[in-house]
Amino acid sequence: MTAIPVLISLKSTAHREEAAEDERMSMLTSGTLEVDDTKAVIRYEESIDESLPPQPVEILVEEETVTMNRGGSYSTQMVFRLGCRYEGQYHTPFGDMDLALYCTRLGYDLGDDGGALELSYQLDINGKFAAMHDMELNLFKQGEGNASEK
Repeated sequence: MTAIPVLISLKSTAHREEAAEDERMSMLTSGTLEVDDTKAVIRYEESIDESLPPQPVEILVEEETVTMNRGGSYSTQMVFRLGCRYEGQYHTPFGDMDLALYCTRLGYDLGDDGGALELSYQLDINGKFAAMHDMELNLFKQGEGNASEK
């Protein structure tokens, strides 16, 4: 698979029961997309906090499953499969936390020109409900002939 340079627009919303307003996050970054007949791999770096170095993120999309691996000081692996629960850990410099997620929406359309990935899921931390999350990644191919370079 050849790595295609992409511009990535990430939008995420957390819906918490006790919060009056939803917590929204958006980010624009560059990364790579690799696509073949059976899978796609998205790689980029994400800054959780400006005082920390960027954290590497890799998203593997295979048929009905999306696996997100985050490295660095705040590392985790999350597996999304529609209608399925995944349990894992969130590792931080202050200690580890148990996490569980239940995927309620999973959709993607990825190709050589970029595409989109959409996820919705319930997140539990240490056995307690944390939030309902909606996440959208839009990927735009960068390079020769791209309108953004004209």
